[in-house]
Amino acid sequence: MRKTVIVVALFFLFFAACSKKNQTATEEAKVITGLNTSAPVEVYYDDYMTPHIYGRNDEDVYKALGYIEARDRLFQMELFRRIATGRLAELVGDFGGLVVQLDWVMRAMNTTPDGKLVYDVMAEKASPEVKSVVEAFIEGINAYIDKIKNGENVYYPIEFKYLHITPDLLDHWRVRDVYALDRLLTFFLSTTLDEEFLFSSWYVALHGKGTREEQILRELIDLRPVAKTPTLPNFSWNSSASPSFSPVAVESKNVNGSIDLSPNGLENFYHFLKDVARTLHIQLTGWASNDFVVSGEKSATGHAFLANDPHLELIKPPILYEFHLNSKSLPCATGSLNVAGLSFVGVPAVVIGHNEHLAWGGTFLGYDVTDIYTEKITEISGKDYFFHSGNWYPVVHYKGVIRIRNYPSDTYEYRTVDFPYIKWGKNWHGPLFRLSNVEMTGAFILMTPSGMN
Repeated sequence: MRKTVIVVALFFLFFAACSKKNQTATEEAKVITGLNTSAPVEVYYDDYMTPHIYGRNDEDVYKALGYIEARDRLFQMELFRRIATGRLAELVGDFGGLVVQLDWVMRAMNTTPDGKLVYDVMAEKASPEVKSVVEAFIEGINAYIDKIKNGENVYYPIEFKYLHITPDLLDHWRVRDVYALDRLLTFFLSTTLDEEFLFSSWYVALHGKGTREEQILRELIDLRPVAKTPTLPNFSWNSSASPSFSPVAVESKNVNGSIDLSPNGLENFYHFLKDVARTLHIQLTGWASNDFVVSGEKSATGHAFLANDPHLELIKPPILYEFHLNSKSLPCATGSLNVAGLSFVGVPAVVIGHNEHLAWGGTFLGYDVTDIYTEKITEISGKDYFFHSGNWYPVVHYKGVIRIRNYPSDTYEYRTVDFPYIKWGKNWHGPLFRLSNVEMTGAFILMTPSGMN
């Protein structure tokens, strides 16, 4: 009997400690209401308006992150996800065919050889740990959207009102939307697309034009450092001679046919993508980033230093979102998080930040994630064929539907569109671009997820 009394007393003491109303992170912290969490989640904003989110487990704080980020950045998040998934026309309508064309491009660039969308494949192959984070995050976003739809007294971004976007036009976020955003941001932070256009224009302008031009082309294609400038101890450059220039090697990557690959054709396609980047205030070229680390053995404090500057364009609102998550400091907390830093808006991952043990940053190097090909296309018995290695192969055609809002009304047009794809056997070059304002016919593949093939 005595043991039972002691156990009951301890239980009530534990329950009381975990449920005290005054057990908050700070005096300024407020409990977030309307979230399906296992325990109250608190948030407070510091002097820099950075949200600090405190919960008792990881799932709860990720739900709160989605809710808070939607409250702060919902219009930006909605714009980005619509562009990333090729669904912008169903929100704002079409303007001279440009919005529908953008939707087509974004879907085409994310089409896999099997006709699926890359971000759907990424969502399917995500680990259970990552899926749980993303699902909790979008549950928080959708909780905020539901409050808007239900007419509750929460902030509805004024941009929606200016664009005649009523709450009923907003739909719930899905897991695929987060992965699509990640793809979109990775795409615009990848510089090799710019290089592919540049190298192709060099080849078109100089190849076969004469001995002097061929010599210039050889020097341009050789991208090895001009000087030997090692930065690591015991480091030395490979002393072998620069590889000789081979027109066949270049043709196998960039020029497979005799169709129009004029400088104007390349320039038109490039400028279309530049317009997309300009809409998002993201640079395709002319930027860089850097970081460095100083060992604790070299510092006055004995601690290591990390400096990181991503060199992203300063826009309002920024493309980055700053926050602090803590799921292990409140009474009875069982989580593992105490992390602060920056994420890309709409993606629940700290890309630059720190926890109690370490700090991390990121910089983008010249990794090659983009290839552009031109294809020789012909029509045989009413069907498209492309030429490769001495043979003609049929162009694969995937179908899709683009939903277009008859802006500013809430009626819609549904347009069936074609996504031609260059593939043969187990090989592929990617989606075939046939833009109305582009002279070049080209195939393009971008950042294939590992394991997709």
